[in-house]
Amino acid sequence: MTVDEYETRFEFILQTEMKKSQKDEMLSGLMKDIEWFYNIPEIITEKWEKENPEICALHRKIANSRITVFEE
Repeated sequence: MTVDEYETRFEFILQTEMKKSQKDEMLSGLMKDIEWFYNIPEIITEKWEKENPEICALHRKIANSRITVFEE
């Protein structure tokens, strides 16, 4: 999948009406898919981040949205 396709999945999850816990599970699954597909290391180094800025930005955006799901 492309970064844009993952971005579309992310937006779909955010806009879909569901329980916060379900939304968090879906976002978690999306993060795992991205981590597997792009072979994201457990510890993201500055070098990896510089080599993969678009993927890293999307991964971070999803992670941050998981936090805000429970703040709403």
